[in-house]
Amino acid sequence: MGIDVALVQARPALGDLKANAARVVEALRRERAQLVVFPELFLSGYAVRDGFSTLALDLDGPLVRELADACRATDKALVVGAPTRAAARGLVHNSLLLLTPDGRVQKYDKVYLPTFSLFEEDHFFKEGNALPVFDVALGGERVRLGLSICYDLFFPEVTKTLAMRGADVIVCASASPTPSRAAFEAVFPARAVETTCHLLYTNLVGAQDAALFWGGAQAWSARGSLLAKAPYDEEHVLRVRLDMADLAEARRRRPALRDTRAEVLRMLLDASRE
Repeated sequence: MGIDVALVQARPALGDLKANAARVVEALRRERAQLVVFPELFLSGYAVRDGFSTLALDLDGPLVRELADACRATDKALVVGAPTRAAARGLVHNSLLLLTPDGRVQKYDKVYLPTFSLFEEDHFFKEGNALPVFDVALGGERVRLGLSICYDLFFPEVTKTLAMRGADVIVCASASPTPSRAAFEAVFPARAVETTCHLLYTNLVGAQDAALFWGGAQAWSARGSLLAKAPYDEEHVLRVRLDMADLAEARRRRPALRDTRAEVLRMLLDASRE
C-alpha cells in the first residue's frame, strides 16, 4: 500500500498565469506520480501585490478547466497554489486548488495570513474560515488529504483539526523566504508526530521582489522520520513513495489522536477570549 508523490519546487513567471499553468500541465504529463504538488501561489507568482485582484481565478474558469482536463487525461491529482475569487464581490483568497483524476475541482483557502516583516497578505487576501479534508482516489487507494499553506503550519490547531477529521496526509505548499527556513524545518517533524499523518512540503524557489525563496521540499513520515529532502535554492522535483500502511502502526505506537481530549481543546478557545 503506497502512493507516489512528486513535490515540485519551482520559480513561477510573475503574473503569467498561462505560462505557469503550462508548466503544471507539462509536469502532469511527465511525472509518474499519482499526486503532483506545486507551491503556494505558483500560478500567479507571489510578489504581484495589487495584481492578485485581476489574476484571481474562478473555479469554473477556462484555466482551471484546462488543469482539470489535464488531471483527467493523465489520471493524476494536482495541488497547486493560486489566488481565487471569493464569493463576496471584490474579495480574493490565497488558495490551494485540488484537482482530482476524475476532473473535480476543490480548494482550500489559507486561514492564517502573515502580516509581519515583508508579508502584507491581509492587504490582498481574505482569510479562509474552513479546514476541509478531501477524499481522493490515488492509484487504487482512497487517501484523505488535508491542505495547508505556509504560515498555517505554525498553528498546530490547523494540522490537529485536519488529523482529527481523518486526514492521512497533510500537504503544506509554501512561499517561504530564506530567513524562515530554520523555523520551518524545526516544525516539520513535530507536525508529523503530533498528528501521526504523513507530511508533504514544497516551496517556491528564487527571487521575487524583496524575497528569496529557499525551496527545500521535504516529506516526513507519520512517525516523524525524514523520508526525502530536495536541495535548497534550485528548481527540483522531489519524488517520494508514501507507505500508507505505516499510518496504523504510527497511531498504535503513539495514539495522540485517540487520546485527544475535547475539553483541553476548548481551553484554547477559552484562552483566546480572555
